[in-house]
Amino acid sequence: MQATAFLRRQHEEVARLFDAIETAGSADKRDRFLELASMLVGHDRIEREIFYPVCEEAMGLEGERCEALVEHGVIKLSLYEANEALGQPDFDLKLAVLKSTVEQHVAEEEQVFFPQVEQALDQESLEFLTEEMLHALEESLSSDFEDARPAA
Repeated sequence: MQATAFLRRQHEEVARLFDAIETAGSADKRDRFLELASMLVGHDRIEREIFYPVCEEAMGLEGERCEALVEHGVIKLSLYEANEALGQPDFDLKLAVLKSTVEQHVAEEEQVFFPQVEQALDQESLEFLTEEMLHALEESLSSDFEDARPAA
């Protein structure tokens, strides 16, 4: 599987988790959110540490790639704010901001950046990247997402 297809599948899973949180009862909302948070942190890790560096080497770092890195930081900040609001009246509002930010990032990545990557990298490279990202994602998902919280 190509790395871009793998990342698209993750984007679909993230969208599914947002929907699950929005429809969950209060007892399940926390568990679904923690699952989402873990997925977002793992996804951030594999893109920042594996995918984007390979893309930078092949394509340079400009435009959409620079913007995507900044958006990752905004998403992480929104994620931790939503986490702090778990169980509070403003949780749904903070979750909505997080969802909107993620959706915008995903749309730009899938519509603009991924097609450029698919043109710049060969099939073998895209498949190799998937293996690396899968391994790193499994490591990330096995740890508590709060371990990735930036130091205050």
